[in-house]
Amino acid sequence: MHINPVIVLAAVFLCIAPSQAPSAPIDLALQGTASASSIWTTAYGASNVIDGQLNNASRWISALDSHAPQTLTITLPKTHEIGCLQIATGWYSGAKWTQPAVDFSFEYRSGEAWIPIPGASATSNADNVVEFRLSTPVKTDAIRLVVNRPSVARVVEVRIYAPSADYEALVLPTGRDAIWGPLDLHLPKIYVNQIGYDLDGPKRFTAPDMLDGTEFAIRNAVNGSALFHGRIEGRIGDFSDFRPTRSGKRYVIDVAGSISDSFDVGPRLLENACLAPALRFMIDDRSVIGTHPSAFGGCPWRDGTYYSYEVPSLVMLYLSNRTYFDSLPAEIDVAADCRRFSSPTFKLVSEPSDAGVLDTVREYYADIDPPAKGAPDIVKLIHWGIGWYLLKPTSKDPSGDPAGDMIHPQTIEQFAYFLYGYPQYQKYFTPKFYDRARDFAFDQWEKVGLLNVNPTVGSWKGREAVGHSILPNVLMYEVAHRLGRSDAQRYLDAAARQANWIVTNLDPADPRIAKGQRMSEHKTITGLTTLQARYPQSAPHGLREWLDKWTDTMIARSDNMWDFRRYDEHSWAIPPATPGAPDGEWTNDCGNVAGFPACALSVANVIFDKQKAARLRQIAAAQFDSLFGRNPIGASAAWRGPRDYPGVVRGWPLAFPPGVCASLDLVRGTLNASPTPDQYPNNPEGCFSHPEGWTAFNAAFNVSLAYATAKGAGLYSDGE
Repeated sequence: MHINPVIVLAAVFLCIAPSQAPSAPIDLALQGTASASSIWTTAYGASNVIDGQLNNASRWISALDSHAPQTLTITLPKTHEIGCLQIATGWYSGAKWTQPAVDFSFEYRSGEAWIPIPGASATSNADNVVEFRLSTPVKTDAIRLVVNRPSVARVVEVRIYAPSADYEALVLPTGRDAIWGPLDLHLPKIYVNQIGYDLDGPKRFTAPDMLDGTEFAIRNAVNGSALFHGRIEGRIGDFSDFRPTRSGKRYVIDVAGSISDSFDVGPRLLENACLAPALRFMIDDRSVIGTHPSAFGGCPWRDGTYYSYEVPSLVMLYLSNRTYFDSLPAEIDVAADCRRFSSPTFKLVSEPSDAGVLDTVREYYADIDPPAKGAPDIVKLIHWGIGWYLLKPTSKDPSGDPAGDMIHPQTIEQFAYFLYGYPQYQKYFTPKFYDRARDFAFDQWEKVGLLNVNPTVGSWKGREAVGHSILPNVLMYEVAHRLGRSDAQRYLDAAARQANWIVTNLDPADPRIAKGQRMSEHKTITGLTTLQARYPQSAPHGLREWLDKWTDTMIARSDNMWDFRRYDEHSWAIPPATPGAPDGEWTNDCGNVAGFPACALSVANVIFDKQKAARLRQIAAAQFDSLFGRNPIGASAAWRGPRDYPGVVRGWPLAFPPGVCASLDLVRGTLNASPTPDQYPNNPEGCFSHPEGWTAFNAAFNVSLAYATAKGAGLYSDGE
């Protein structure tokens, strides 16, 4: 018999070769589809439990007002024999997984019936991960989870396996991965403002790994030609003297062979790049009629509150550059908004503190004189905000504010800005609208206490910035004086008394009244500087010295490789409420970064020391730089940055889940986050902050853009 030697060798090889380990069982749930009895928001839909992602951002959460039981159904593409079920529930908070499902069970589908799976239930569970190995496998094409307690179901993942000798353990991660999932930061070595730099302004970048004396070159991004040379000092490169004759080109920085992101240099570059996105934010974020039919907080803008400063910031923006805003193409169609809102198919999505908003919008369109034809969008927005507050001046901040539902002083303050700027946009408003706003403001001013000294120093929330009434009282003085009112002086006197209380009682080096006021810090400083600049005879004795000390403090706290104004000598940004807080629980500070340029620019306009004033302007520019890439993450503060801001190549690496709170994921120009103290000075792997946008952040950004556009003059620019 002839034997093929090749077959023999193959047989021998198979006998002596080590046997392969059986392949790990496949999670059948990954092949299926999921549906739920209810969801909190679209961001937390049922499909999250079968996507293989184990983190807070990828969970099914049932409706918050739901009633047990809640059900989750996973449908498989065909019938399988099921031998094991794994489930992870709860959420990661306080550096641990907590709040697991307590009482729950699994069922399988048999024909039209749902049958409990023996051995796959829990009634007093305290574990975030539970595995059920079935002693008797079941055959089915669908599995249903029934959660009886708590009433709000929070499920991270469900795994379904065929019978096997072993299963992969379901292990929940900790730290950043537990909240957001793994991140790939794509860090540069040279950190620049990715939008670019104003031709006449400071131009600086950060090179954390470069030694002093290292040479750098500014190159044409297209052909690589060197156009400017300098040297690194203190990990910073300064090319303020680089003044190209043409804008619209892109440049890069070359430091020892490391190449930066590209950027532009041109006249008024920052405002040209940012004013339109800033305005689009205010268009999209309108309550009820913006990009989402809801009104979280019950104010004219979603996620707005009485202290979020939308109307004042819009007035400041318009007065700083009327020509620009008058020339922008219109996006707001008031008649179309009215038709859409009035449609029988329109449905309001209910959110906290939104009682009465439907009636408010109906009355706004039915009874309030509309803005005149041809009004620029920014004027339409001012009309929207003031019209809303004429109809619904009461509000309730939904974020744990003890003040409750009332007419808040800071709501009434917003009318002062409208009245002050009125001569510049008078042609777009009917006399009836103006008269109503004027009479309401003067009637309410004293009733809500705006002529009194307020000794409150607010918390990091930004709710009660000390001296927030100073600038509104100055404006009301000018309005009253313009109207020939006999009581005009009392408004200026009230501003002076409040300023005197600050100068007498508060140390300008106290971080609680600076960065500790978060995005509202500018209210304090611009009020003081406006009083000093416009009415020095009424300003309290010692105010100029107080501002000088403030200047020295801010310059000292900005002496670092980022030119970043720190919280104090120990912390870079607002510390977390709980020391050692994990990712997502550090205070989101980007609104302060966005608002601080207004503070620095306004003070630079009133101090006598030109060198210190120049440094303040440099620090102001550096905060804008930080918003667009010159920070330890090397990313824009806007998650949507590459879509919304020209030149941005990296948005914030963490996106707040869509559909949450005020649905700001649908809003153009939203600022989301900034680095935490844990990530400064150069630790990008440190803990991230909660990356949620806020109307108050963008309003603070508007104020800084207004001051930058007006070269620090704020409301008192010529508007051209």
